[in-house]
Amino acid sequence: MSSFRLFPAILLFSAAWAVALVAALCVLSSTCGTAAAAAAASSSCPGPDCMELSFSGEAPGQEAATYMDRMGVKLSSAGEHSSALECFNESIRQNSSYVDSWVHRAASQKALKNYNSSKASLLKAVAADGRSAAAWSALADAYSLEKDYENGSAAAARIVEINPRDKAGWLKKGSLEQMNGDFASAELDLDSALQIDPNYKDALYRKALSCL
Repeated sequence: MSSFRLFPAILLFSAAWAVALVAALCVLSSTCGTAAAAAAASSSCPGPDCMELSFSGEAPGQEAATYMDRMGVKLSSAGEHSSALECFNESIRQNSSYVDSWVHRAASQKALKNYNSSKASLLKAVAADGRSAAAWSALADAYSLEKDYENGSAAAARIVEINPRDKAGWLKKGSLEQMNGDFASAELDLDSALQIDPNYKDALYRKALSCL
């Protein structure tokens, strides 16, 4: 077999090796951005698209995005939010429509008290996938933190639109309407939560407050 025929196989092997090196360096350095750069520099694959050669499937970059997001979640769970952000940023670079990374990125930004950036990430998340209840729930919390209860309840309304059986979504919507002074709407939402779970203590507590 000629060296020309071997060349594509060598490229694929080198790219796969580069991705494996990303994992090793992420663990060792806890900095995904540094790991990704080191992997790209160490690979014999020519050009900036080196990492993407090792991934296949219907969505280009999705496997890489998922991998980097998981690394970020691990770092975030360990309290390494700055390093986690590098992973989430790389995940989003691989697939800007990957809603999980936007939501996880927002959580790390919130932990670092970057509240405006966190809300901006959540707005990107719901723009990427308007059917993500997790993104709308986090966005409702972001508005609540700003005491913007009107937009918060509107975000919470999307949660129960997606899943009318989400008792926590009804509770969140009712609680935000309650804080906005709309006690009649709040009571209806809390009743909806209690229809799903009559023993839902948080909803019972909130409803008692509405009756005061």
